[in-house]
Amino acid sequence: MNIHKIHDLSNTNVVSILKSGLKFSDEKNYSPYFFDINSNLFYILQHGRFIDGAYYVIEEDGKYIASAGWNRYNHNTALVLARAFVSKPYRTTYIMGEMLLPLMLEECKNFENVWITCNENNRAIYDWFERSASGMKPTLFNNWPDIYKRFKPIGEMSIYYTQQLVAQLER
Repeated sequence: MNIHKIHDLSNTNVVSILKSGLKFSDEKNYSPYFFDINSNLFYILQHGRFIDGAYYVIEEDGKYIASAGWNRYNHNTALVLARAFVSKPYRTTYIMGEMLLPLMLEECKNFENVWITCNENNRAIYDWFERSASGMKPTLFNNWPDIYKRFKPIGEMSIYYTQQLVAQLER
């Protein structure tokens, strides 16, 4: 597997892999067909959110596997696993926690706060953080890599004009 790091849409080879992997997504936030929507990944890449950060694309033999990024949210906070998407055959492999999250945490080590966010549509992810933080066995996603246990839920916040559930890295 290869990990490519981009900041915008200028690397046409990597963007082509990204588009080929996401073109069938019915999710407007990821599909290249909805480039003009300001919450869409391609719009965000074009308009500079990952200039102060990075977006990673994992591929093998030119076939899209997964992608996610990190970006500076404010002067002391970074958002990690932003705009994460994993192709269906890899969704139970924990590729984000094993390959991308360690890279992102290394790059974000100078930030006071490092957050993972999700919205109500992904409430199960936040519930996992809550159960893990309370010492309960997090029945959903039991095999998640231990790196996720370093994140503790801190509540709901408005992030980029959208209500998000936030888990913060404890160092």
